[in-house]
Formats: sequence, C-alpha cells, structure tokens
Amino acid sequence: MAVRWFPAAKHLTITNAVTTATAVAAFAALALAAGGQIRWSLTLLALAITTDRLDGIVARRLRSGSDFGGELDSLADGLAFCVLPAFLALRLGAGLLVPLAFVAAGFWRLAHYNTTGLSGEARYPYYTGLPTTVIAAWLLTLAPAWLRLPAGAREGVLLAFMLAGAVLMVSGVRYPKEGTASRMFYVLIPLALVALWVF
Repeated sequence: MAVRWFPAAKHLTITNAVTTATAVAAFAALALAAGGQIRWSLTLLALAITTDRLDGIVARRLRSGSDFGGELDSLADGLAFCVLPAFLALRLGAGLLVPLAFVAAGFWRLAHYNTTGLSGEARYPYYTGLPTTVIAAWLLTLAPAWLRLPAGAREGVLLAFMLAGAVLMVSGVRYPKEGTASRMFYVLIPLALVALWVF
C-alpha cells in the first residue's frame, strides 16, 4: 500500500538511508553556516564525509547497491561536497566568483564520474580528477589552521584552495580509489575535529 501511494518507498534500504543522512547533514551544515556557526557546520561536514564512506561499505556488505542508490549518492555528494564547501568559503569572505566556479567544477566532476566510472586495472582502480569528497576532506582537515588566520589572509587562502580544488576536480589527475591517500583521512579528520574544538 505504501509503495502504491509513495513509489519511491520501494527504494527504502539501509544503504539509501545512510546516503540520505549525507544530504541531511549537509543541509543542516548549510543552515548552521548561514547562522555563523562555522565550527558546527564543519563538524557536520565531517559527519557527511563519514556517512558517504559508510554507504559504500554497507552497500557492498549487504549487496544492496542499485541505480537509484547511485543517483542518490551523486545528489548527496553534490550538496555536501560541492555546495557546502563553496557556501562556507562564501560565508567566510571568499567572494562569489571562485565559489561559483567550485560548484560548477564539482558538479561536472560528478557527472563525468557517473558516465565514465573508474579507470585502471581491477586491482588498481583510480578516479580521473580528484573526487569531491577528497577536496572537502582537505578543507576540513586544514580548517583549524585557516580559521585562525587574520581575515584578509584567510580569504586569500580560501580563494587559492577553492580555485585549486575546482581545477583538480576536472583535471586528468589520477587518484587511487584505495590507498594511503584515502586512508590517512581516518586519522586526519578526527584530529582536525579535536583541534577545531579544543585549541
């Protein structure tokens, strides 16, 4: 009966619920950033990065991956790792032009991945262009440092970061799907959160 009135309900799985949590965390982070609660916004960005990682793990364990889940994941990524970082930069005085370029590059990056997928051999797959999640993770990892900069310097650092991120997302840079470059965020992100709130 529920599916008859709400057809999308047939896609209600644990995996898709975790993916939805990424989008919800991102929207809450946007609302907090709009109110000037930057540290809480960055904390929710960390949650979004975590749930984005978890949905893939859950999908593989439960063998519940689907086309719907892939589309949902891409939409959540666009909000959490393209729009949210750009809005944070805008809120912190980085102007409008570069955050707009960051959003455009991020969505092009996601669309490119959706149509081409991973490259390389089965044992050593890689992304072409830096994933949006990686750029967002670096933004979070470096936050304790750039938040403490004087206003003018902070704006310059954010502008440079966002511009570099935009270029790298749509570049031909190869980024391994698994490896040290990805696993180090398991340590860096918790450390960044501690630094963000304690120091």
